[in-house]
Amino acid sequence: MSLRVGILQCDEVHEDLRGEFGDYPEMFISELGRLRPDWSFPVFRLFEGVFPKRSSCDGYITTGSSFGVNDAKGWIRQLEEFVRKLSEGAVPYVGICFGHQLIARALGGRVAPAEVGWGVGIHSCSHAPASIPGLPAESKLLVSHQDQVTELGEGTSVIGGSEFCPHGWIRFGDHMLGIQGHPEFSKPYAKALMDLRRELIGEEAYQNGTESLGRDTDSGQVFELIVRFIEETNCSQP
Repeated sequence: MSLRVGILQCDEVHEDLRGEFGDYPEMFISELGRLRPDWSFPVFRLFEGVFPKRSSCDGYITTGSSFGVNDAKGWIRQLEEFVRKLSEGAVPYVGICFGHQLIARALGGRVAPAEVGWGVGIHSCSHAPASIPGLPAESKLLVSHQDQVTELGEGTSVIGGSEFCPHGWIRFGDHMLGIQGHPEFSKPYAKALMDLRRELIGEEAYQNGTESLGRDTDSGQVFELIVRFIEETNCSQP
């Protein structure tokens, strides 16, 4: 099944890091294209006001962002409305970090700065495996976020979390999946980003985050789950 999956870009890699690591869409397309070389991945720079038509793709993936979903930006409010329209049309949507939080806010939930502070480095989430085929009992992903989902709207459910981030994975219906972690990040990029934000995230979080980079992640398995989720949602459409 050849699909057209739109990459909804909500920010760009900091200019000091872009030369070495590329931009966010490239991180996603590299992994997705490896698993599904016959898929196409048009990029829409939402943070510059470039939005797709709802029906222009078979599914969408939203990148992370240094912006917050509560920020007073016109394009963020436009994205909320776009997510609601995707929900009404049962169009597959996978939100990563910022995109994950956007699902919650757009569909009646709340997002706020976490009392526990910044999450950086490699974090683990426990899951109810029956909630999505192929979802493991635990997943380990790189994270980089200060805000967290604090409340879910009607119809949205938690399918993974931890003591640090209780709403780490969420799902709405059979077509929307939110993941707080970053399967697209490499460890070198995560370390460079922590170095850049060291003062912002605080020394304790920085030290814990950098020490965690010796662990393995489940990024490959999570990307496999994402492509199956989009495929199966398309197969179930009438």
